[in-house]
Amino acid sequence: LLQISILIIASIFLLKINGARNDSILTLLMIGSVLSVYIPKRFNKTISIVGTVIVFFLSILSIFITKILPYTTNLYDSLNVIFNGRLQFQYMLFTYYKPQFFGQLIPEIGLGGSQAPVLNYFYIDNSYTKMLFMAGIAFTIFMYCILIALVRRLINNDMYKLVYIILIVI
Repeated sequence: LLQISILIIASIFLLKINGARNDSILTLLMIGSVLSVYIPKRFNKTISIVGTVIVFFLSILSIFITKILPYTTNLYDSLNVIFNGRLQFQYMLFTYYKPQFFGQLIPEIGLGGSQAPVLNYFYIDNSYTKMLFMAGIAFTIFMYCILIALVRRLINNDMYKLVYIILIVI
């Protein structure tokens, strides 16, 4: 009960004080990991496997979403609004750069969260896309393999609470 109370307070704090909507939602999802100890193992295993497939699929989809959805569609426009214009930056990234096997330097221009307009602002907001372009294809595949092996080992050892926490972080 204490862990759940702390997570609820942290979630409210993140939302109200910091305005971090996504972090607040993810913190509330952590309550599920706390409650996972009360779920039978076979259900936990099924939920973990399905959750792992969904999370890894969505993380890979998030890299290529601007290549899959045409720039001129209403769905792209709606998603871009939901993500505060960040899909536009990803579209620009794919327009000007291509993923390299060992990565590349891509200049990002920002002002560290300043509220003032920044000339030629460009930032890669998606961590997985940033990893693919800047660290390279080899490193990205290596990281996915490590994460998949880790989650698989945790599932095999019935460590579902940790599986859920890792999937939320991913």
